Amino acid sequence: MGIEGPQEPKNNWRQIETDYKEKYPDRKVLYTRYDKGEGQIIVSSNKQDLTKLTEELKIKIGDDEFVVKKLEDEKLEKFWAEHGNHYNGCVNKKLSLSKLKKKKADREKKNAKIAVKLGDTTFDEVNKIKSKARVILNQSKDGDILDAGEKSFMVDLLKYHQKAETKLKDLKDISVGVHPSHPDTRCFMVVRNDGTKEDFSVSKCIDAIKGKVKEA
Repeated sequence: MGIEGPQEPKNNWRQIETDYKEKYPDRKVLYTRYDKGEGQIIVSSNKQDLTKLTEELKIKIGDDEFVVKKLEDEKLEKFWAEHGNHYNGCVNKKLSLSKLKKKKADREKKNAKIAVKLGDTTFDEVNKIKSKARVILNQSKDGDILDAGEKSFMVDLLKYHQKAETKLKDLKDISVGVHPSHPDTRCFMVVRNDGTKEDFSVSKCIDAIKGKVKEA
């Protein structure tokens, strides 16, 4: 979209972009520039068709009035020739910042503070639960039965499993062994009173805890 307005406005491109965003919150502004009576604003929207998105509109900020209308033909070619590199640089910068924000949000979510009591310990981070389970698994040999403290931790963790009721039925002990379907993978096993064993996924238990943190 092209922008036309006063040669020496009191408001710069930032004010134009801010006003546009306030008027059209469902549109995403990718790029804005304005200099000496002309400029461009590039937007996108998943909720509107192209005809409505490119219709002419007016933006009035104080004493300044700007007309925003579809950029076509020679004007469009001129924009890409003169400002294409600037546009690409700005958009790439925004994408990089967006990715950094997402990584930060994911990291904060991953390390979200919780209060989950497993065994005799209250954990304040999901990663600490994962680390505790990993330590028990790595320090145990195949066939080992967990001691009382480790068993208490694993049983409380197993209660978060989506099939907890079935998994915990007739439970006698928790052991460590090779996954029956994946010989290269070690896992925890429920040992029942009749001696039968059934594997269970610690990851599914932890995912359930993460889900509860998200809902909180």
